[in-house]
Amino acid sequence: MEPMANESQPKPAYDDPEPRLTKLEEAVAALQCDNALLRQRVDSGFETAQAQLALTEERLRREFHDGLHDLEQVLSTKIEEEAKRLESRISSEVQTLIARMDRQDARLDRQDARLDKLDAKIDQLAKWMIATQLTTIALIVGIAIQLFMR
Repeated sequence: MEPMANESQPKPAYDDPEPRLTKLEEAVAALQCDNALLRQRVDSGFETAQAQLALTEERLRREFHDGLHDLEQVLSTKIEEEAKRLESRISSEVQTLIARMDRQDARLDRQDARLDKLDAKIDQLAKWMIATQLTTIALIVGIAIQLFMR
């Protein structure tokens, strides 16, 4: 087939490098713009993520601190209650021991009084025995004298 007069022969696109370079430059420029936008979005996303992480970290720190403070108060209350309970129990036991010691002291005082009475009776008995022995000796001496005098 022969080309018509008003038809021009098609030129291959690769023969004219200018439009191809222009399209390539435009594509590169568009990619660079897209890349810059993507970088901005990534940077913005990282900044947002970092800000969100910082907020979350601060919230968690506050919650941890509040929880720790609450736990500290609960433990402090429990420790105080246990200390009061132990103090009451120890005080009760001390009072019981004091009462027992007072009873033992009273019993010892009564025993001491009984011993003092018994000691007084023993002393009186010893004096009586000595007097009886002296009287017996005097009687025997008196009888002996009368026997020798006769």
